[in-house]
Amino acid sequence: MLKIETKLKKIVDEYAIDLLSSDDFVVNFLNNQKNMSYVSDNKILEYYISTLLFIETYERYSKNNFYDKEKYYLKKVFKVSFSCYGLNSINGLTGIGYAIHFSRINSKRFNFMISKFDSVYVNFVQEYQKKINYDIRKEGLYECDYDIFDGLSAIINYFLSTELYKKKTNTFDNLVKNLIDVILSTQLMIPVKHIFSNNIFEKNAINFSLSHGMAGPLSVLTKVLAKGFYYKNIYEARDFIINNYVNNSVLMDKKIIWPRRKELASGIIELYPIRPSWCYGSMSIAMQLYKACELNNNNNNAKNMAIESIRTLKKTNINSWNMDSATVCHGLAGALLCVNNMGQMVSSDELIQVKTELEEEIYNKCSKKYKYRFYNYNFLPPSFKISEADISMLTGSTGVIMTLMTVISNSNMHWTDILAF
Repeated sequence: MLKIETKLKKIVDEYAIDLLSSDDFVVNFLNNQKNMSYVSDNKILEYYISTLLFIETYERYSKNNFYDKEKYYLKKVFKVSFSCYGLNSINGLTGIGYAIHFSRINSKRFNFMISKFDSVYVNFVQEYQKKINYDIRKEGLYECDYDIFDGLSAIINYFLSTELYKKKTNTFDNLVKNLIDVILSTQLMIPVKHIFSNNIFEKNAINFSLSHGMAGPLSVLTKVLAKGFYYKNIYEARDFIINNYVNNSVLMDKKIIWPRRKELASGIIELYPIRPSWCYGSMSIAMQLYKACELNNNNNNAKNMAIESIRTLKKTNINSWNMDSATVCHGLAGALLCVNNMGQMVSSDELIQVKTELEEEIYNKCSKKYKYRFYNYNFLPPSFKISEADISMLTGSTGVIMTLMTVISNSNMHWTDILAF
């Protein structure tokens, strides 16, 4: 019987062959779908950014170069980007920046292009920062003002991941100070009118997730401190978030988890859906909590809680985790990335077991009949399951394959920086 890693390597190579042999992987995908009229320009840009990030990752994984393909998809990214907007890390200006900076192309012309892009990006960020601060003062905080996708955390994460902070020090300093101020002045409390799809909260609530909640700011504050930077009140902001996780964990079905959102005044919590993956999952929160506590923090209670959260998860059947998708955002690949990352920090037989189980589940989700191997599954209320064709990094098949490359190679691939690893 073949080892699971051998089986997964085969899936990776087959997917890479399909992608690299396509004249245009994105166009071919769209043409193969019966109804893709709903796909926005930003989603198409996301597909192109994901494809480019895949090629860059596969180059490192396979130790081969595919510069012609990189150049082709870079041109496509810029062409599509003219009809898109925003600073989003997945399908906006920040996402484009990641795709450019993570490229393995090295030439004077390309380096000049990076420099020009960075100048435009920084100017955009400075104006965006003014807008965020004005909107917070006028209307109150939105999750997207500070989160790891669109907000201050996303921009700081980009500066750190691309080393732009070394060139644009004043802008970087202002961004970090701004984030610290937002954390402490708003307590990251979201006005009820700004909470998406709210039908349970009557007062302000706080978001606990990595994708749109406190774990995003926590992740970048940890990275800033790891670089040796110090800013006034940075430890206060960091510890405020850590203490919120310690004081608001939930024991449910013998698992230590955190709510999606919580109205602290009343104690009302939003739990559904409970999926221990990347976006709103206990796995990613535990990972960020542990990292923060490892660095200049003596909160052993928080660190032990992070480890125990994963241990209690191990005691339950993986089929009870409500993860029908193999994808990164809310599926098995996201959980696998978190477990793999934790395994690099903590020596644990339990983590190894969970990692193997997740790998096997991902392999079982692979469809030989479906050209792109993995569907994205979602649920519509009240409990209607739908499958979606998607080749993006976050919610599609490309991200699953990139996850497998990262885990098989047991190295830190650049693309995971986008997700705050």
